[in-house]
Amino acid sequence: HCSLESSQTRPTSAMSLLQQILETMFIDPELLAELSKDQKEMLFHKMREEQIRRWQSRNTQQAAALASKKKAPPRLKFGPKAHIFEDKDLDKRADEAAKRVAQAEAKRERAEMEEDERQAKVLAEIAIQEQVAQQTSEQARKAEELRLREEEEQQQLRDAAEAERQAAIERETYMTMKEARLAAEAEAKAQAEREAHARKLAQERAKEEAQLEKERKAAEAAAVQQAQQRQQEIYLSMREIREQAKRAREEEEKRMDAMYAAQEKAAREAEAKQKAAAERARKQAQQQDAERATQSILAKLAERKSAIDATQAAKAHSIARSTSLNQSPAPPRPSRNALPLPPRSFHGRTAATTAARPSKPESEAAVVAWVKEEELPRGAGRSATGRMEPWFHGPISRVDAERLLKGQPVGAFLLRVSTRIWGYTLSFVDSDRYKHFLVDASDGKYSVFGAQTNHTHTTLNTLIAFHQKVAVSKTGTKLTNPVGDPRGNPSLQQILR
Repeated sequence: HCSLESSQTRPTSAMSLLQQILETMFIDPELLAELSKDQKEMLFHKMREEQIRRWQSRNTQQAAALASKKKAPPRLKFGPKAHIFEDKDLDKRADEAAKRVAQAEAKRERAEMEEDERQAKVLAEIAIQEQVAQQTSEQARKAEELRLREEEEQQQLRDAAEAERQAAIERETYMTMKEARLAAEAEAKAQAEREAHARKLAQERAKEEAQLEKERKAAEAAAVQQAQQRQQEIYLSMREIREQAKRAREEEEKRMDAMYAAQEKAAREAEAKQKAAAERARKQAQQQDAERATQSILAKLAERKSAIDATQAAKAHSIARSTSLNQSPAPPRPSRNALPLPPRSFHGRTAATTAARPSKPESEAAVVAWVKEEELPRGAGRSATGRMEPWFHGPISRVDAERLLKGQPVGAFLLRVSTRIWGYTLSFVDSDRYKHFLVDASDGKYSVFGAQTNHTHTTLNTLIAFHQKVAVSKTGTKLTNPVGDPRGNPSLQQILR
């Protein structure tokens, strides 16, 4: 087995974490320790499916190769009374097995189509809700401002009533009857003005809410009309993805068949080359005997010539030593036109090469920087009005997440920044225990690692909304109540500052 990511850099191609594991058939032990029992079961199930697929593909190729080479044996007859039994039952059993396989495949395709239709309907509803929320976000902000102003006016009325009560006590204690009557009339007039202003503000808010409700209903009506068309588009898109995967498998099988045929052709060519080489070797053997005699004579001549040359060289060296100078000449200066040396290279990379992002976070600071630079600009964890979602938390630990989920009903959830991978961890209350599912974001999209569906999402809000309607675990649990502070969780301070 090879490593989950053989190099120390992040892969350049957009490949999800699950695709990388199935490609290498290996998972990092640290990442495996972070997975829950359900995620491990789902992962091992998919790895086993991939092993079976590869095994079946290899067996099919081998069987096709054997069938192409196999010849039909001659039919034997042992005598005039001997009977030749044709195995008709074998053909019948083979046909029945083929029918069963075809029926199982048709059943599987129907189940896939039904599941695609169900998920397409859910995604269409989510898209409609997001569209309506975007269209009415401005009106919602205005209604929120009016509500806050109304609460402020109500508080002012309560404060004024308390002040009036204290003033009445003071009038009874210190003022004369005339002064008290004038003060009471002035206070009653001010109170009437405040109440009139409050009623006017309430009417404006009611009018604004009625307009908002009218626009919301109109947007919903228009969205419902487009729901069927949107659902059909999503369904066709999902079917196209499955068809592309099927075509890719067929092309892979054809490629393997072509590769096997090429290998067989190469083997035949190699055999022919071996025969030709043997023939050439036999011919060359006849020439080698003559060449050996010639080489022996040449070797003796070379030895004699070497001895003569050595004698002459010794004499020349003796003469040169007697006439040589004591100082040796200086080495030549390098040319001014010489080219500069290229920059030093380390394993194919120059010193100016910048380091790529690691395959997994090196520290919590690296995770915080990744969220700031890439995730927050994409709107991660924010609602349509720009507020932080209560379920979005910073890099808190598993223990802190379970402390927040303690006492919550089944389906309560929160999403926290993970320090193990470039992604998040979905922590929720299941029917038997707390569960923590990794959310992979390595390929630019979001998917719950080990969930019941492999569907990817473009935003975290869409992922949460999807699993509020589609089960996230095999126990059938859906996400229900977000856990966190609606005004913003404290763990986000180091990310937002």
